[in-house]
Amino acid sequence: MNTHPKDQPAPNSVSMNSPAPHEPDRTRTSIASRRRHANSLRRRNRTGPILTVTCLVVLLGVLVFVNSMRKRTPSGGEGKSQTQASEHPQQSLPQSRNLTGQPDAQVQSTDVETRAAKSIASDTVTENAQADEAAISEIAQDDSAGLVGDDRVRFDELLQSARRATDSKQFSLAEHSLIAARNMANSESEFAQVERIAEFSQYVAEFWRAFDESLQDLEGTEIQHDGRRMMVVSVRQEGITIRDQGQNHGYAFDELSPEMVLTIANRRFSQTASSDVFRGAYMATVPEFGELKARQLWRNARSAGVEFGDLERLLEEQ
Repeated sequence: MNTHPKDQPAPNSVSMNSPAPHEPDRTRTSIASRRRHANSLRRRNRTGPILTVTCLVVLLGVLVFVNSMRKRTPSGGEGKSQTQASEHPQQSLPQSRNLTGQPDAQVQSTDVETRAAKSIASDTVTENAQADEAAISEIAQDDSAGLVGDDRVRFDELLQSARRATDSKQFSLAEHSLIAARNMANSESEFAQVERIAEFSQYVAEFWRAFDESLQDLEGTEIQHDGRRMMVVSVRQEGITIRDQGQNHGYAFDELSPEMVLTIANRRFSQTASSDVFRGAYMATVPEFGELKARQLWRNARSAGVEFGDLERLLEEQ
């Protein structure tokens, strides 16, 4: 007879739905392993940043140490400099660096050079200003040292004589007067007056030289003058014969009109601006042309780039 109730298993019997006797130990082992793994992950997450920061601090310390040793330790080519630096302790101090990365000594040297350059430039400007003032003062003193009294009267007479001789084609007399005036000149302005007349006289002489050269092959040629065609019949020492409107007309050279003289001389002058300087010089000697035409030719030549003296001022000084 079975003494156990049907609905209760025997104490020593094993139910089909209950786990095996060894399974609880395995489950506990798995849970413990998971807990250890989780704890290991937590410790790793905590120590990871610490190790990273520690490594960075160590690396930074190493870089600082190497940089300091590099500043203190000279290279192979600087042994002699280090020896000299040891003999002079003040020169062996390490160079500090500024924000630009350059040694302070180099920056100071650059500043010194900049200040020196500015000082030199300032001195140069000052010297130039002083030179200009000295030149102005010298000119003022020179002008004040010009001729006075009878000497000035004699000087002006020589200049006027040179100008009259030039107008009358007496160039040797003009040169003689100019030499005497140049020897008397005692200021820059007086020397300038002499040189203006000398240049003017030279241009006038060149014009008449061109006129004489044109006469050499003028005989038998046709010229255009006053809107008419004329034939040059003969050229002699005393004058020239021109056939105009069916009649021959003889002229001494001094009787030729200024326009005819200019027509003959133009055969030797090119139609360029430089020729206007010579033509203007001739016109300045002829009252029939007047100073206005001479000024016009000189201004045309100067505007075309021809370089010559201030001949217009000469007309104002006469």
